[in-house]
Amino acid sequence: MLNSFDELDLARRTQIDELCREYEDAWYNETVPSVASFVGRVAPEDIDDCLRELLATDFELRLAEELDIPIEEFLAQFPSHSELIDRVYREVLEESSTII
Repeated sequence: MLNSFDELDLARRTQIDELCREYEDAWYNETVPSVASFVGRVAPEDIDDCLRELLATDFELRLAEELDIPIEEFLAQFPSHSELIDRVYREVLEESSTII
């Protein structure tokens, strides 16, 4: 199933992919980075797609490190994206349970 990220042009997908790689690098090289600071670096029309990809990256990293996913913090930071946060959370948990 395609999501809107799959429908973005190559330059926009590349920018979001690069932000996710930078986020992951920051995760391993310092304290947990702020998703909001990375989302703020894309054009307004790309915020939903960027947030989706960054949340998935964050959740996967936390699960790999056996850390709690602070859903309430993300909901407080992005109150207008509660459905997206919930959907990404469920998808990442579902994917992680099928890997076992």
